[in-house]
Amino acid sequence: MNTPAVTERHRLIAFDMPWHGKSLPPEGFQTQEYLLQTDAYIKTVLAVIEGLGLEKPILAGCSMGGRIALQLAALHADQFGAYDLTCTPEDAKRTADQIPGATLAVMDELGHFPMSEHPEGFLPFFVDALAKMGMGAECLELQD
Repeated sequence: MNTPAVTERHRLIAFDMPWHGKSLPPEGFQTQEYLLQTDAYIKTVLAVIEGLGLEKPILAGCSMGGRIALQLAALHADQFGAYDLTCTPEDAKRTADQIPGATLAVMDELGHFPMSEHPEGFLPFFVDALAKMGMGAECLELQD
């Protein structure tokens, strides 16, 4: 999503969640306690926000990243300006129905990870969502 359609108005920060995307597990992980739980991911996102000095960023996430974004919205709403979540249409509709003021756009046939599987199809949805959320905000995108 590093395209002028996004970056002209927003500072986009995308990172892989630990052990997801292109990040590798630490050496010897198979002998350690499994720590990839919701609390650990929440702490990771909050640490990135604090480390970069972000003020009320827009939080975007899909799949597991979307679920973490929902948890952050519920537990740390004061730290974010807005949210952009991507999940199955059924889950998205149920979620949007529970959030006052939420909008829903269904991205037909764009896959589980639309930003990487079909960026050209995903981009118009993402740009439209960012426009609805406000100009000039920082956008933190959780990568799966």
